[in-house]
Amino acid sequence: FFVEGFTPISINNRTDPFLNPIVKESTFTVLKLLQKKKITKNPLILITKKELNRIELEWLDESGLNIYLFLSYSGLSKRIEPNNETFNETHLANLRKTKNIHKIHYWRPIIEGANDNDQDINKMLVTASSTFDCSIVSGIRLSKEVISLLKKNVGISFEYEEERAIHKYLSDNTIEKILSLRNKICSKYLLFRHTSCV
Repeated sequence: FFVEGFTPISINNRTDPFLNPIVKESTFTVLKLLQKKKITKNPLILITKKELNRIELEWLDESGLNIYLFLSYSGLSKRIEPNNETFNETHLANLRKTKNIHKIHYWRPIIEGANDNDQDINKMLVTASSTFDCSIVSGIRLSKEVISLLKKNVGISFEYEEERAIHKYLSDNTIEKILSLRNKICSKYLLFRHTSCV
């Protein structure tokens, strides 16, 4: 049951709420309806891989809505993840200017052998900690198809295990490395372990 001021609302979460102009328009329509109905205290969750322009971010920031913006960025090369533009300097500078949006970095997926080296982790921590309130760290589901594509496209090999195909895999060693580097670079920056889309 919906409880005003309490129930989280996730908008266009079957896709990306800013996927294309049509979806983006529907997202802003819903946000404006919630604003008009004065549903301003419920957490409004927007999870995206897309860059928002300055005007869109300003509207979200000044809307009076309780926005939680989850921005997915993994730092993977374009060979693995073609859509990884969201950490460009202009977008980050615009995000830093916002005061009322809860900004969460969705650090996903981390794939061992692709974006888990010290240099990549350091760079991600420095950038994220200067822009976001926290990061949620997540691995990847290693289905047979994903394993095959990673081997074919980037030469990374994984053994298939049913458990890793069901759950987003990230080894304890990688988690410890991320925590250790975080403690050296930005010890107060919050990291959370992703367990489900909830």
